[in-house]
Amino acid sequence: MKTVLLADDKDDIRDILQEFLEFQDYKVDVCVDGQQAIDKASSHDYDIIITDLMMPVTDGFGFLEALENLNRPLPPIIIITGGSPSLDFQNKLKQLTEKGMTLLKKPFTMDQIENALHQAVS
Repeated sequence: MKTVLLADDKDDIRDILQEFLEFQDYKVDVCVDGQQAIDKASSHDYDIIITDLMMPVTDGFGFLEALENLNRPLPPIIIITGGSPSLDFQNKLKQLTEKGMTLLKKPFTMDQIENALHQAVS
């Protein structure tokens, strides 16, 4: 069974994605902020990571930076975000997608999630 780390501060998004992923036979660990995600990713290997970028405590950018500093191969990463029009935010997003991370803008569809998962595991 493949494992997914899901980090998002919005209850409804977490709940829907967790239910969808479990229905697809993924084991899901859920985090409500970037610091929880760092803690879990530091002690577990995941097949896929799905993360929001705008979260409390530590944002998704900080979480992804911490992942890179773990000095081990990164799993496929799917970024889900409502975004921000700021130039700094857009530049950071561009850097992440250039590293091969998949970007899905909120609101996304379950078909988009399913396609991103399929690409991640193939």
